[in-house]
Amino acid sequence: MKKGRGRFYDTLFAKERPCGNAIRTPRDNAGGVGYASDSSLRRKSSALIPFFNEPAMTNTAISRIAKASGAQCCRYFCRRLQTTHTSMNIGAPLPGLPSDDEVQDTAPG
Repeated sequence: MKKGRGRFYDTLFAKERPCGNAIRTPRDNAGGVGYASDSSLRRKSSALIPFFNEPAMTNTAISRIAKASGAQCCRYFCRRLQTTHTSMNIGAPLPGLPSDDEVQDTAPG
């Protein structure tokens, strides 16, 4: 996984301390950070958030990372063009994010 993902990114953050690096990098103006909020098996730092209209326990760290780093948040999506090519589309910064509501910040919409 690391070798495959490493072909597309300048730096991969260690699993043991990903949030510290995700906060430091934009705060220090050292680059952007791609963060994909994911499902969570723990209730700590997670909330039930609709995923295709079904409640799913989802990590809410994006709001805390944005607050601590001062980073702007943008939606992005990837699309496979060919078997070896992918396109990433990045939207404009989302207004009002982060807010004081981590669940609202994480929810699609």
